[in-house]
Amino acid sequence: MLRVCSTNVTMGTSVQQEYNDASLLTLASVPVSIRMKSGVVTLDRTGFEDGGWLRFMPAENCAISEGLMKRDWRSLRERLVNLRTDDGDAVIGWLGAAGYVPFEMLEKPESMVFSRKDVENMSSRDLGWREEFLTPAIRQRVQTFRDVFAWLIGLNGEQFRNAIGLAKEYGEIRNELHQTRVRAMECGKNPRLKDPAREFIKEVKAPSHLDPETLGLALRGTGTSEVMRGKFSWDSSGSPHVVAEVDSPMAAVCISIHLDRNFSSRGWVQCVRCSKWLDKVRGRDRFCSSRCRNYVTTTARRGKIRLLKQAAQQWEKLTPKSQSGLDRWQWIAEWVTRKSKSEAEVEANWVMRELTKIESR
Repeated sequence: MLRVCSTNVTMGTSVQQEYNDASLLTLASVPVSIRMKSGVVTLDRTGFEDGGWLRFMPAENCAISEGLMKRDWRSLRERLVNLRTDDGDAVIGWLGAAGYVPFEMLEKPESMVFSRKDVENMSSRDLGWREEFLTPAIRQRVQTFRDVFAWLIGLNGEQFRNAIGLAKEYGEIRNELHQTRVRAMECGKNPRLKDPAREFIKEVKAPSHLDPETLGLALRGTGTSEVMRGKFSWDSSGSPHVVAEVDSPMAAVCISIHLDRNFSSRGWVQCVRCSKWLDKVRGRDRFCSSRCRNYVTTTARRGKIRLLKQAAQQWEKLTPKSQSGLDRWQWIAEWVTRKSKSEAEVEANWVMRELTKIESR
């Protein structure tokens, strides 16, 4: 991209408050991409991220960087919210695909660059992750973010915006509470104060098992920070573009939720068969795979055929007098629709065609 003009914008809580009542220009139909400056982030045994301070040597980063540049954050988000954290291979696969590197694998952890051996290990499957590197703390961290993100994508636009407002209030109350406790300790007092975290979870109507700190950060910012830097620029054809810069794969996934909730009509639905979450690109999207679609379609058809046979039997039980003046196909079609409580609405032409097939066998 040829950067003709560039400006850095940091959208933290304080900045948002400062410009709440200002007259701002809107950026309609401007594409936004998410970029991680470091490409990869190390994750230690406690689940702590290094923030991307380790770098590749210029001659060593080509192959790995090319793969990471192709990351699809929506796809990674979908994999994460459907991830089973008790499946070690699945967790390792996601961590590697997202761009996490196991800290325990590093040859020289104190170095500022990855060694040649580190790069060789990272060039293997899943950026070098093995079962021995996957600690309970790392599993718990992944599960914490998974549960928060899975709940967020189930909110509609209005619920999402209301939750952001409550998260901002929670952050302010928590800071005030901390200052109150410090002043009380200085005076030798121990005041009994309500737990703002519990109240926050109650107000947003979130499941009680969600971590309030992670949820609050995910709503106010990126899930790992309240601040994100964005670069606004133009390419050589004069088209504008915004790059959201993040320092963590989890932050990138979180920002993808904000972008889809606030700036696009994309939504999330659960597959009607297996309940797996999927990115709803089109309004009619209901299935996560062709397998689930075919299963539901086949099951529904079998149910209609079963009702059709029952309806045909009921028709035969009618006396000639009762059948007089009635259209057989229309009567059967109405019987099927009524018995299925309108879930299987059929027409007389379909009934005639299908019954003819059945009776000719």
